[in-house]
Amino acid sequence: MRRILLLPIILYSFYSQSLTAAETSAQDFRKDTFRMLNANRSLLVKYEAAYERTKAEYAKNPSDRLKRELDKTGYKVKVLTEESAKLLQQLPEETQANELVKYVLAAENARKKMAVNIMLDEQNPAAGNRGLGTQQYYQWHEQALERVSQNRYEEAIKIYEDILLIRPDDDQAFMIMGHLCVMTGQFKRAERAFYNAAQIDPQNMREITPFYENQILKNPNDDAAYARLGYIHLMFKNTQSAQDAFQDALSISPDNPLALSGLEELLGDLSQQNL
Repeated sequence: MRRILLLPIILYSFYSQSLTAAETSAQDFRKDTFRMLNANRSLLVKYEAAYERTKAEYAKNPSDRLKRELDKTGYKVKVLTEESAKLLQQLPEETQANELVKYVLAAENARKKMAVNIMLDEQNPAAGNRGLGTQQYYQWHEQALERVSQNRYEEAIKIYEDILLIRPDDDQAFMIMGHLCVMTGQFKRAERAFYNAAQIDPQNMREITPFYENQILKNPNDDAAYARLGYIHLMFKNTQSAQDAFQDALSISPDNPLALSGLEELLGDLSQQNL
């Protein structure tokens, strides 16, 4: 009898170890992918800086040599961009961190701006010594991105706060910090970050809501995504859309605390308006 009872225990133990090993393997794969992704982005920014520099030189003094160099560097940028997309496809779609990374890596304007800044620092080394040097600035962004990949959101937020102390005009840092605050339930803080990003570049305001709508398109049963979208609508005073999003979240998970508190906050605001 004892042996019969031990068998399922042993099988369960073996299954648990296998599951743990599989989870560990998946985590290692994810870390390796992010490591390769970070290396890819570092090279990409450097080549984009070289491309911008060569393009500027070619505009001043056109020559066959510069044209060949421009084509060669442009091809490297294209290959690295495609490699980046392939690496992203290897990451789990349902991972919130991956969604944020996709957003960060898709920010073409920020990346090109960074490349131009590196080019300017190379042309004027003294400029890199004022405040936060561009290379260090980029490394801080990479460190924050790594924290995001490890679900260490508060640490990532702290890094972006440090970046913004030195570069308060970095709208992408405000945007990323806003998304991180939403993911950690700090909605008032997120609202301030998004507001600051929009003050720097009004286009940022139009990119916030679609980010959360895309999460729902990829996983229509994600009640947390609906709840976060509800809070985004609440930030923008879109009360009906906020109510719809919260109710959609509750239709999937009636006990979703985020949706319940959001709906309560919304109804409280509406009752105050009716007084």
